[in-house]
Amino acid sequence: MKLQLREIFQVTGMHLPVSYSIPLSELEDVHGYTFAEPIAVEGEFVNRAGIVTLNYQVSCRLDAVCDRCLKPVYPFLFVYIFSHRCTVITQ
Repeated sequence: MKLQLREIFQVTGMHLPVSYSIPLSELEDVHGYTFAEPIAVEGEFVNRAGIVTLNYQVSCRLDAVCDRCLKPVYPFLFVYIFSHRCTVITQ
């Protein structure tokens, strides 16, 4: 996913929502996990007083097997919430 972020850094008060899905075909090289469905990424870029913040959430469902009895376990839902700030100084 590529985003054009120039405008968000130039317009104070601007909000730019982001929604993206990482398909299972791109997750084939990830070992140790079996994804039940594509990974969902939802978030928003916000320019507040010249400080751009990206708040986003990544959620996925994993297929799992019990380590003790080896029975399949219903897909687990994992949700991770992240935040990242960037300040651009213009003269």
